[in-house]
Amino acid sequence: MTALIIHNLYIHGFGKWSGFSLSFAEGRPNIITGKNEAGKSTLYHFFLYMFFGLPPKQREAYMPKQGGGLGGTITVETAEAEVVTVERFHDRHKGQAVCRTSLGVEHGEEWLRDQLNGLDRESFEAIFSFNADDLRHLETLSAESLGETLLDIGLTGSDRISRTERWLEKTVEERFKPQGRKPVINEQLHKVEDLYKKTRSLEKEEQAYLHLLEEKQQAIEEIEASGMAWREKTNDLYRTEQLLKARPALVNYHQGLEELQRREFIVFPDGGMERYRQLKEKILPLQSEKKLLTSDVEAGKEKLKALAAAYQPQRLEEAALLLKRRPESEKLDYEKERLHKETEHRQEELSKEVQSLDIPLTVDDLDDYTFPFYIEETWRELKNEEQTLVQERAYIHDQSMDLEREFQYVETKKAELEEEMIGEDEAAALQYKIQEASETAAANRATRNSGKAGRVRPNRAALFVGAVAVLLGGTALFIGGGSVVWLLLGVMLSIGLSFYASRLLQNVQPQISDSREKDVERAREKLREYETRRTEWKHVHDQWKQLNHEDIRLQEKESLAAQRRRRLEAQVTEQRSLYPFLTVLDVKHWEKLFHKVVQLREKRVEYLQAVKRIEELEREQDGMTEELKTFHRRLDWEILDHTVRTGWNELSGWIKQQEQLERDVHQQKEALEALERRLKKITYQLQGYLEECHQLFGECGVESEQDFYKRAEEAETVRKLQEDVAGYQFQIDGLLSEEDQAHADVWNQVPEESRLLTDIREIKRDIEHLETQQSKARQHLADIHSRLDQMENSDERSALTHHYQAEKEKLKEMAKEWAGYQAALQALKETKQSYQSTYLPAVLAAAEDYFRALTDRRYESIAADDPGLGITVLDSEGMLFAPGELSKGTRDQLYISLRLALGETMAGQRPLPFFMDDAFVHFDERRLQKMTTILQGVSTRHQVLFFSWRSDLQQVFTDANIQQLK
Repeated sequence: MTALIIHNLYIHGFGKWSGFSLSFAEGRPNIITGKNEAGKSTLYHFFLYMFFGLPPKQREAYMPKQGGGLGGTITVETAEAEVVTVERFHDRHKGQAVCRTSLGVEHGEEWLRDQLNGLDRESFEAIFSFNADDLRHLETLSAESLGETLLDIGLTGSDRISRTERWLEKTVEERFKPQGRKPVINEQLHKVEDLYKKTRSLEKEEQAYLHLLEEKQQAIEEIEASGMAWREKTNDLYRTEQLLKARPALVNYHQGLEELQRREFIVFPDGGMERYRQLKEKILPLQSEKKLLTSDVEAGKEKLKALAAAYQPQRLEEAALLLKRRPESEKLDYEKERLHKETEHRQEELSKEVQSLDIPLTVDDLDDYTFPFYIEETWRELKNEEQTLVQERAYIHDQSMDLEREFQYVETKKAELEEEMIGEDEAAALQYKIQEASETAAANRATRNSGKAGRVRPNRAALFVGAVAVLLGGTALFIGGGSVVWLLLGVMLSIGLSFYASRLLQNVQPQISDSREKDVERAREKLREYETRRTEWKHVHDQWKQLNHEDIRLQEKESLAAQRRRRLEAQVTEQRSLYPFLTVLDVKHWEKLFHKVVQLREKRVEYLQAVKRIEELEREQDGMTEELKTFHRRLDWEILDHTVRTGWNELSGWIKQQEQLERDVHQQKEALEALERRLKKITYQLQGYLEECHQLFGECGVESEQDFYKRAEEAETVRKLQEDVAGYQFQIDGLLSEEDQAHADVWNQVPEESRLLTDIREIKRDIEHLETQQSKARQHLADIHSRLDQMENSDERSALTHHYQAEKEKLKEMAKEWAGYQAALQALKETKQSYQSTYLPAVLAAAEDYFRALTDRRYESIAADDPGLGITVLDSEGMLFAPGELSKGTRDQLYISLRLALGETMAGQRPLPFFMDDAFVHFDERRLQKMTTILQGVSTRHQVLFFSWRSDLQQVFTDANIQQLK
């Protein structure tokens, strides 16, 4: 199987995406991740738009947010390994797709639909696109229901077939049930049966009614027979009257025939007189024109001879070729004049611009200096370096001033603290005094308290001594260059122990005298103040050391800046030696000057090129002027000291004169040829008309024009007789039909008038008798109709009969409709059963393979054998479980297995890409790892595009094309 592969896409505009592109891998999953609102759904709908398009109204929802046209391109590889670019734009080709192969061949929408296995958008989404919420109802489906679902998706991509089947079943049951009464056909059967019973009671009246119907039919036949006889008599009367009207025309017709038979047969052509008159009208003008044309031809020949003597065609061609070079000469003259003005202007402008620079540089110096390609960058770097050094010098100066002020402050603060602090010996004496007072108080308590308290006091004393030792040790370590941690630890312990000592002294206070208590309190206060001042002094001392370090670093920066300044001055000196005009400018202006000088050099080069071009134009113009003078000498013209323009004008005037002579010669030849052709044509026409006159005389059997006119008069008399006979014949044809003419034999004899009058009277009497007979028969028929109306207009019988027939017809229509629905339902069920038996086993077999792999073979198979049961799964111990009895994760695994199996089964020989939207986002780590392995395998047969909000998939999919949307 060869799959349809998507290689890349480019979105010109679609929703939030504009100018966006992505590439996709083949043979491994493609993971597209991004947070919510990152555009994953928009990207998915872009794929569907490119494959299937959208109606114009639906496209409005995806018009680019930032403006521009809606559309893009997708590059795919077909099953035939052909790379095709599919493009679809809202405003091109009416929104239709255009598919271009690598060879430039274009295909349309039908070709793209064929590559997608003929699927429409709904079918494609149902088979090859799914997420975690799609088709959850699969877990409750029976085998039959699952087969219906597969049928719907496989054939239509939706549940339309299932809905159609349910609608047909409901419609059939609503219309008829063999044992029911409420369906509409059952109710109609009962209604028709009741009406039939009522009509049986009225059968006796029907016999009398039938007898009257027979009498009615006999009366109608009698009226029709008499009517037919009346119509025949009426026709006979009409024919006889028409024959009487035509009798005068018949008399004249037969008399005219007799006159024509008595006259002699005369030969004269039809229209002969008119033909002769027309020939005479044509012959006379032609004879006059022939004489005039003969004179014009002789005069034209003399004029042509005079024109040919002045015409020189050989020199004309040479002059025309030379004159074609006149625009070139004038262009050279114009170009030379323009370049003269331009060079003067450029020289003046260049001089002004060089002077405006106000540096030791002249126009001629521009030719001497050359600038390498790197010089602009070198001058820019020198300018930037100078600016950097200036800024750095200012910064170092400011830092030095700040350090000096901080030094003064720290040293002053340090001196003040040293002056306010007591000495270390005095602090130790105070500490000893406080300790001695505490030990005395403790000894006094020992005599009063129990043994338990006595065991506590030594511990407290030891704790106090250890804390003091830690404090003093930490202080010593810090002063000797130790860590600040030790100092902080000592301070914290000293504060805690001071608090503890104060509480301890409260217990022994009653035993200490008031004077001693005051001394101890003063000592304790001085000691606390000493510790506070010492801590602050250490902090200030640390600041002083930090400032020393900062001063050293600042001196290093100043030294480096001085070195960079010396290097900069050396480079500036080097550039000024190469380009002396730089000596009058600061470095910061060099880069700007570079552009000015480069522009001036370019203008200088353009000026020199223009001067060279002027010299070339002058040489070309001199050569052309020499050719013009040479031609003047060939025509023996005087060569005066006139300008080149005058020479060209004289040459142009001579050419125009020769061209006019050429046109005159040509026109005269054409005119002479036309006169000769006209003379020849007139002579030929005149000869033809004369021959026609002789032929016309021959047809009439005469030799002269006088005999022709006499024969024409006799022929006109015969023609008038023939026209009269034909007119009478036409009148007779208008009055009598062919049948009447044959019946009366009018062309051989004239009927007698008395006989015709007698026939008319007899026919009229017969018509009157038939009309009386018809009147009686109509009256009898009216009486029968009256009796029938009384019986038929009876309310009960007519209503019952009409109602019975109407209900019978209604029952027939209902039966036909029910039969149609029943046939459609049966055909649909047979189609579904055939489809299910073909595809359901294949889908379940493929789903079992995936399900076993996802569950580590804990579940062996998926069963759907019993049509009355739902889908069940069989575990490794032989236990059956319905989907509802499985955990949520296992149900998701079952669903994924069925969906993948459905897609691969429906793909056939041309697999299409799978689009998955967080379809297994709730899987735990173990299930996700299994699913990863399966997708790796599926991606070798189908391209897989997986959309997800999870950002940790890169750790799970070790061999996948992962792209992050932002």
